[in-house]
Amino acid sequence: MQPLKDSNLYAGGFFFIPYMLIAAFMLNELFAAVIIDEFRKRMNMSLYTSDQRRWRELSRQLEELHPSTMPTAPNVDKYPWRHWVHTIVMDKRGWFASFITSVMVAHLVLFMTTFNEEFVLSSGSLILLRGINFFFFSLHLIKSRPFFFFS
Repeated sequence: MQPLKDSNLYAGGFFFIPYMLIAAFMLNELFAAVIIDEFRKRMNMSLYTSDQRRWRELSRQLEELHPSTMPTAPNVDKYPWRHWVHTIVMDKRGWFASFITSVMVAHLVLFMTTFNEEFVLSSGSLILLRGINFFFFSLHLIKSRPFFFFS
């Protein structure tokens, strides 16, 4: 007795779909394993003990560290406005940092509460919402590019 043609169209899927997924997974793992093995051979990491690997990684991270330098304040007599702005902005625990943090939180809350406002809000509320978004955007722009505005 011969099998009937097109008698069960989905039976092949129960075999071939898992077969293709397993084959794709195995080929992907094989490809990644070959690349990682070759990388380790070139770095000679496979010959190190775990303590030596940790030491090498720590040494590499320490080489990448550079001390950060604070920008110097402009001259008070020549640029009083710049000196005032520099003093306010560079104080990391001052009122300006608190203000900017509160602006970011308020903007985040505004974004979280925004939805498809065209269908719910009136035109006046929509204009107010867009104005508040523009205000927050302007504050973020001024915060991120102070030298553009104060040079």
